Order: sequence, then C-alpha cells, then structure tokens
Amino acid sequence: MAIQTAEATERARGLLIEEERAAAQDIELAVGWRDMALSAVLQASPEITALWDRFQAARQTVRDLAWCLSAVGIHRLPSSFRWDGLLEGVDRGHGAPWKAAIAALEQDADAELPG
Repeated sequence: MAIQTAEATERARGLLIEEERAAAQDIELAVGWRDMALSAVLQASPEITALWDRFQAARQTVRDLAWCLSAVGIHRLPSSFRWDGLLEGVDRGHGAPWKAAIAALEQDADAELPG
C-alpha cells in the first residue's frame, strides 16, 4: 500500500510539474502577445510622433548651440565648460552673430555680444 501511495504521489508530482511548465509557457506567450500589441498601439500614437518630433528639435537645438560655441572658439570658453568641441549636422548660420560680435570686439572693446 505504501509503495502504491508513493508511486501515485510521484506520478501526481510529475503531472503537476508538467502543468507548471505548460502554464509558464502560456504566460510567456501571453506576455509576448501583450508586448506586441502594446508596441503597435504606441507606434501608431500621435503622442509618440509628437515626442519624437520634440526630441529631433532638441537635437537640432543642441547642434545649433554647438556651432555657436564653435564660432566663439573652444580656446575662448571657460575651462569649466568642458565642451568636447564635436560638431554634428550642418552649420545653419547660428554662429554667425558670434563671429561678427567677436570681430567687432577686436575693434571696439565696448561691442555687444549676442543675447
């Protein structure tokens, strides 16, 4: 009787382990499907598009500011600024006012700097 009970217990244990594996697999698949659906919703949302547009505008602003700093000259910046001097994108002319102001300062110590 004890042997039969032990065998039945072992069989039941094995079945439970298989059920646990199957349930874990079902959960993994459900999570994958949920994540795919969530991605589809987010990718189609105007809010994500607006966020991406804001990000791209911010990147362009950083590029423009880098060109301004380049126009000033890395050797003229305070050492605490720690700018690496790397430039990306096209110079859209944002540094031109700084170049002109520096040229004016070479001639007139009271010349104004751009705001």
